[in-house]
Amino acid sequence: MKWTSEGGAWRVVVRHTGNRHSIRTVTIEKFNKHSGEFKELHKRHTYIIPFTVLSVYDEFISLGNEVR
Repeated sequence: MKWTSEGGAWRVVVRHTGNRHSIRTVTIEKFNKHSGEFKELHKRHTYIIPFTVLSVYDEFISLGNEVR
């Protein structure tokens, strides 16, 4: 499952490991203008993440908790 912001700069991705009901990983990715691809956020950088992206991230995590 993926969600991309209206401007296309941010994306929230849910990745499944194994079957549909197994452990999920929810990540936030940012569009890289130089490579033209979405990249995961680096731990050493500081990002200003829009509130809408964080709310979708929280929603995906809560959906994952309901499935378990």
